Amino acid sequence: MDKRNIKIFLILASIGIFIFACITSIISINFYNRRVQCLYNGVVYDNGDKFMSSDNCNMCACNNGSVSCTLKACLNNNSTNVKLPLKGLEIYCYTADNQQLYSILPGTNRLKTYEEVTGTLNVLSSPVEDFINKTKEDASKILLKYYGYNEQSADHALQNCTPAEDLK
Repeated sequence: MDKRNIKIFLILASIGIFIFACITSIISINFYNRRVQCLYNGVVYDNGDKFMSSDNCNMCACNNGSVSCTLKACLNNNSTNVKLPLKGLEIYCYTADNQQLYSILPGTNRLKTYEEVTGTLNVLSSPVEDFINKTKEDASKILLKYYGYNEQSADHALQNCTPAEDLK
């Protein structure tokens, strides 16, 4: 063989080895991804499996050997989960005219002022305006009707409201 043929042979051999390495890598990665499993509370799950977390409220998934779960706030009452406030929903409470009042507002990335929460500064638009300065009974009805709460979770949410006085 002359030098030119040897060069061509080495180039072709190098390309062949490179292609073989790429194909082998792809096959082994796909095989590995299908074989990855997760262990959660003594149970083995395959990659991509979704399952109920140990609190019987949140959902978990097996992703590349790691378990990740949602972090919803759940209240367990006699083995019945109670729906708690939606993330991004802010419930404020305050006293006006010797009466406990509530404001139910969508969450934002900024702090609200006392005036916004109590409705003395009208900067919010409908229908949110209808959710300000409500009695406990009316606030509970709003949570039941618009946010899908049950009576127990609405009562719990109102008991754990953010005091508007803290915003002063």
